[in-house]
Amino acid sequence: MNGRVQLNTNYLVLSRRDLGFSQEKLANYCRSKNILISLASIKRAETGKPVLYRTAGEFAKLYDVTINEIIIKICSVTAYKALSNKIIKPF
Repeated sequence: MNGRVQLNTNYLVLSRRDLGFSQEKLANYCRSKNILISLASIKRAETGKPVLYRTAGEFAKLYDVTINEIIIKICSVTAYKALSNKIIKPF
């Protein structure tokens, strides 16, 4: 599966805080454990923005859960591009 998914922000933030990490420290921890999650991806996921399915898998690995436990919404690539490029036209 490719595309983007939206993750459970409450779960992500609470899990990170339970580990005692700031976003930056979590990114450094991930790097040291060869978990492919950047600081930008952490910020994106924790603010409710869609992330790549591969990144969601890395979060699942980090928190030792299934990917289905943290995904709250699947976004098609087409829908994501349409939303991110949406132009608001005046009346």
